[in-house]
Amino acid sequence: MPTLEIIRSLDDNQHSYEPEFLEFQYVATRPLIERTMLTRHKERKFGRECIGEWTSHRQYLCTQFAELLKPIDSMLADSPFLLTDRSLFVDYNLYSVLGNYLFSGKTRLPNLKHLQRWYKVMDTINYSDLS
Repeated sequence: MPTLEIIRSLDDNQHSYEPEFLEFQYVATRPLIERTMLTRHKERKFGRECIGEWTSHRQYLCTQFAELLKPIDSMLADSPFLLTDRSLFVDYNLYSVLGNYLFSGKTRLPNLKHLQRWYKVMDTINYSDLS
């Protein structure tokens, strides 16, 4: 898959998978009123019982997410960052998707060697120096 297609796929699929990973881990920990509002919002957007569905299919969703990341891991085998030898917007986009995925502490990065190396590098960047 050409690089641009992988990046587009990541951006498109971020919106497909990211809500599931965020909401099924996060909603149950919120106070009742906030939990009710989050559930209502997600059910209006994704359909009734979506959070329950995401919860019951957690392993499958995590596996699907890992599959989406395999081509990216292959790209990172040849370069320290996704497109060049320095970080670009697309690196920060992926970093934010993975940060949201890992936020709850209940998920881990898939066992993809190059992606894990890349994430550690991205995690050490001082973002205040970038402005």
